[in-house]
Amino acid sequence: MSAEKDSPADLSTPGKWRWPFGPVRTLLIVSATLSAFFLLFSSLDIWFSRLFYNAEFGFPATLVRVFNWMRGLADALVWAIGIALIASVAVKLTWPLRSSLISPRTSLFLGSTLLIGPGLLVNGILKTAWGRPRPTEIVEFGGDLPFVEVWRITDYCSSNCSFVSGEASTAVWLMALALVVPLAWRNRVAVGALILAVIFSLNRVAFGGHFVSDVLISWSLTLLIVAIAHHYLFLQPFPGFAEEELEAKLTRAGLAIRRIGGRPGAGAEEGTSAERETPESEPPSVSADE
Repeated sequence: MSAEKDSPADLSTPGKWRWPFGPVRTLLIVSATLSAFFLLFSSLDIWFSRLFYNAEFGFPATLVRVFNWMRGLADALVWAIGIALIASVAVKLTWPLRSSLISPRTSLFLGSTLLIGPGLLVNGILKTAWGRPRPTEIVEFGGDLPFVEVWRITDYCSSNCSFVSGEASTAVWLMALALVVPLAWRNRVAVGALILAVIFSLNRVAFGGHFVSDVLISWSLTLLIVAIAHHYLFLQPFPGFAEEELEAKLTRAGLAIRRIGGRPGAGAEEGTSAERETPESEPPSVSADE
């Protein structure tokens, strides 16, 4: 960030207004606003889903092959990223004296937000405990269950329920990539990830799998997790979570694993490293009296 942008004179320019909250507080406000909006205007959920519904065919998008292919593509992208993160850590632990393929802090950021956001919060808690029926299950769209508003806990559904959307959560999580790529790529990655999130998430609404409120609230909660993790890993890192410290911890862990496993060459690598750091001993001096 340039000095001009952060200068007190620029911040105090008369007539210039800036949003007073950072990403975390902003996303808290967005989540609360979306929740209140869909509680007050819950009929919008049914109205929006009806745009994709046909009394004869139900939700015809489910019959279109390309839409089903797009759903598989979303899963494949997330799996590919997850495998790349695991592979980076595995390679580092196998060859601990080499630098990580993906920086440890980036791996921790992407991995933790994926597990905590789409994994724990969305699929582990909300979709299991809130019991909201999916559009295809309610009376308005040929089902036999009543429509349930957001945040209302019911027993109409026991697992993998409509509130909130798990696939929308993983789709919008892709925007976390924009926070770890080089600055020159950041805007393009953010725009590309947002376009994919819209396509993948709208696909779920068109399938009758989720209401639009499931998607939007899922987005805001997932991005909230991403913003919190980014703040405490990059902007104001917790003690011990600086890039160099994480790299050093992985190096020590890899060397320890190799020693415990009796891997050949573990001692040699350490010895070679130590030899590079230890100066050669000087030959004993000869006294002039001898």
